[in-house]
Amino acid sequence: MDWDVRGKTLEEKVGQLLVVSFENEASLTELVAECKVGGVVYYTCYNAPLDFVSTRSLSDRLLTISSNRPPLLISIDHEGGRVQHCFDGFTSIPKMSDLSGKSEEELFALGQTMGAELCSVGIQVNYAPVVDVIEAESQVLSGRMVSSDPIEVTRVASALIDGMHASGLLCTLKHFPGHGSTTVDSHYALPVIIKSFHEMESSDLVPFEKLAHKVDLVMMGHLWVPDYDAENMVTFSSKWYSYLREKIGFEGVIVTDSLTMAPAGAWKEGALKALKAGADLLLFGTNIDGDGQRRAMSSLEVREIHAYLLEAVLKDESLRKRVEESYSRVFRLKKKMFFAPQAKSTKSELLIKK
Repeated sequence: MDWDVRGKTLEEKVGQLLVVSFENEASLTELVAECKVGGVVYYTCYNAPLDFVSTRSLSDRLLTISSNRPPLLISIDHEGGRVQHCFDGFTSIPKMSDLSGKSEEELFALGQTMGAELCSVGIQVNYAPVVDVIEAESQVLSGRMVSSDPIEVTRVASALIDGMHASGLLCTLKHFPGHGSTTVDSHYALPVIIKSFHEMESSDLVPFEKLAHKVDLVMMGHLWVPDYDAENMVTFSSKWYSYLREKIGFEGVIVTDSLTMAPAGAWKEGALKALKAGADLLLFGTNIDGDGQRRAMSSLEVREIHAYLLEAVLKDESLRKRVEESYSRVFRLKKKMFFAPQAKSTKSELLIKK
């Protein structure tokens, strides 16, 4: 692996900020070579089947593809309940709403199991836990939120984080600054949070404020909070990134929710707006095509996004500084990811068991 931060081109630095879904290994090999993409996200809909053996094999091959540069960040949504993409050979994780009231010992053990199993198949980053505070019955987040009590949400998430970290898995708080008070599905439309910022401070923001120091990443939600930023949704709001950095004091990596979701608009323009606002990693998950089927990003689409961003960066010195900041954070995350102390005995036992 190439851990020398010096001498990297802007082309590579921009590429390292992209985390993408991918059609197949051939297309990803092309993207790593041409665009220097920094990471991938697994989904059962196109990386199927994500059973234990095939996932381990896939991860090993992907890391080989990027062997002459910082390793690919391999990530997944593995919250539990209906949002988990690994099945055969993996423990079935209960949905978040079933975890309220569980002891911290039980929660730690569950997080440790999740971490050990994912790390054993080469996945380094989990986009979990969800720390949204329930205030509305939401179809998209049904079962994915712990409680209406922000203190209970914080307690449950804290123990899960400790367990995942104990196994070497990096984890993410989401969806900042809080998705729990809307029924709108942000995959298809922009949820508007009709409450005051002061109200959010005493509820939605509590888990983020309490736990930001413990996690590796925070995911921005595709939400609009007019009371705090009347002009921009959270993903494109420099005010919200500043709040997370300066008020909460988060020093890790900030990742967008998938920029293929409807509120983000056109992918290239959305990526540029998120980067300018303060995002470190630009996530491109699956896209729903005209037939209603989920599909991965094509290599052409990713190349166009990379070229668009690179052109913008070359023309704008302030944006170049933004890229340098984000690249440094992503680089530090990858070193942490690669050299993190891991529960090797636990993972070895899992591999033997499987």
